[in-house]
Amino acid sequence: MELTNFLSLLAQFLLVIALPLVIAAAVQTIRVQSQRLGDERLETLRTIVETAVQVAEQTGIMEGLTGPQKRERAVQVAQDFLQKRGVNVDLRQLISLIEAEVLAQFHNPAMPADTAGARQALIDQAIEAAVLAAEQSGLQGLIQNTGPEKKAYAMRLAAEYLKQHGISIPDELAGGLIEAQLLRFILAVRRQ
Repeated sequence: MELTNFLSLLAQFLLVIALPLVIAAAVQTIRVQSQRLGDERLETLRTIVETAVQVAEQTGIMEGLTGPQKRERAVQVAQDFLQKRGVNVDLRQLISLIEAEVLAQFHNPAMPADTAGARQALIDQAIEAAVLAAEQSGLQGLIQNTGPEKKAYAMRLAAEYLKQHGISIPDELAGGLIEAQLLRFILAVRRQ
């Protein structure tokens, strides 16, 4: 009987000593797990915001969006993605994260993906800018204000710009794109 009482007291004593250690270890484990989940959630949110900003940038190139329109697009993309996954983020926080990501990408630019769409957008922008520059140069008397002279100027300008970006297109194609751009400008003026 004394041995049983002794063992019972020993068990209680060990339990009193061990229980706080077990509880402390469990609390620490839970704290580490919740911190890791918080870090994973934050990293996921950063990835979503980074992707939303990149989507807005690409959309801006393709659709000619301005800064505020691109920000609105990034917010929309991020919100849609988060809502589909049941994640709630305060709109002000989301906007702050997006603006921080824009600044980060501005200060540490990454080369855009070399896709057919990106190359086409670059060609379209080069052609449009070249046509506008030729028109302006003709109006200011820097070149003769004649169709053939302005077209030749636009072709040289577009070819040089595209060459700097590693893109080469045949002269016949560039000429056709310039003619198409001129027609778009003419039709836009007629609609007004």
